[in-house]
Amino acid sequence: MQKCVLSKGVIVENDIDKSLYPEHIQESILKAERAIAIGSEIFQICLEHAKSDDQELLLKCGSLLGDFVNNLRSSLNYTMRGIINREVIPKLSSSKKNKFERKMDFPWSISEKKFESKQSIKILREVDEPLFKRIRRFQPYIPGNEWLGQLMKLSNKDKHVVLNKVQSPTASTFLAFLPDGTQLKEPWFTGEHLVIFSEEGPKKAKLPYYYEPLNAFATPRHTWSLYIIPVEERYSLDLVKFTQTTPLKVVYILAALEALYESFPTVPGK
Repeated sequence: MQKCVLSKGVIVENDIDKSLYPEHIQESILKAERAIAIGSEIFQICLEHAKSDDQELLLKCGSLLGDFVNNLRSSLNYTMRGIINREVIPKLSSSKKNKFERKMDFPWSISEKKFESKQSIKILREVDEPLFKRIRRFQPYIPGNEWLGQLMKLSNKDKHVVLNKVQSPTASTFLAFLPDGTQLKEPWFTGEHLVIFSEEGPKKAKLPYYYEPLNAFATPRHTWSLYIIPVEERYSLDLVKFTQTTPLKVVYILAALEALYESFPTVPGK
């Protein structure tokens, strides 16, 4: 039994027994765990920035974000290469093996046409259709999987273009609604605390404080700070949400791929 630190600093039990997995899965999980630790560090930096408004901290967040996405991408690649070497390469002719030499990373594409036009995918479809279908299931062009395309784009940018930027717009007030359509009652600032209203009554929280219903940090200046990752024009990711949720999604893909060949445990709830 291991303890795993999530990005909000909460320690939870992680009952993933790595010995149940092949070596490439063990290595992949280690990379995912490193990403979780980086996500926790990013969260703490956001707290510090909400307190001090030091702009250099945003640059540090951008640097760590690159480490975060690259660890998760490596996690996917380790498992993909391990499975291909073990399950696919032995089934291929010499000519097809040569085509796979530099194309064993986890394949992805933002469009179905581009995905299925890849030479490696054509070969996979021919020699291991279950693996082809499983990989296709997680592609970013399928609704709900957009996060994977975002992960890959952020990794490409960090490796080949420039440091990913993290921005922190501020707001003095919010207008938010619950899933049932009722308006969320915004907490109050009072002195060094945030007063949060709950079913049990009002509670005080020391500033700065991350208020999850708004995905924002309440600052000692009595403002709200958001932390976003600009990905495309007029589209940004929420930094905290992205770093909290992405590692578990990656681990699920690892287990789902390996489960094609062995009965390994998968992530609960999927």
